[in-house]
Amino acid sequence: KVYASITTADNININISLPLLTGNQYQGNFINNTVAGRYNMTIVANDSATNTNNSVTTFFTVLDTVLPNITITGCTPATPDVFQSTTCNATITDAAGVGIVNANVTQPTTATVFAQTVLNNGSNYYFTFTTTTKNGTYAVRWHAADINGNNQSANDSFTVIDITPPNI
Repeated sequence: KVYASITTADNININISLPLLTGNQYQGNFINNTVAGRYNMTIVANDSATNTNNSVTTFFTVLDTVLPNITITGCTPATPDVFQSTTCNATITDAAGVGIVNANVTQPTTATVFAQTVLNNGSNYYFTFTTTTKNGTYAVRWHAADINGNNQSANDSFTVIDITPPNI
């Protein structure tokens, strides 16, 4: 019997059976898509007389190269009146864990950028923008980084339309 004893980057021990592939070659599969880091592995072989050999030890490194997923869920209202606030939302997920989320809003015509305080409820991230002082389309740029430094950005927008008649 041949098996691999693997200690994961988060210190969990896993034993994987290595069935005979051909001749004296054994092969097994280990799938891990959540924890990046160094994994220590010891190959253990027992012969038919139950003699054990623990002499082969190695390691491998699992890298997280998967970008966070940003799904824009829009701003409400999508067409606010001048001086009316709007709340913008995005669903942001990552198998390893979301680390940082930022959002900026760029005002039309002046290109003034407003950094937003982003809050979250689980994977729903949101902010309320209150500086809707100009007519036009405001660009929203979301940025997320996972705990391993993979970065992703996504764009959204909302359009401010002055629908309030003047007072006389």
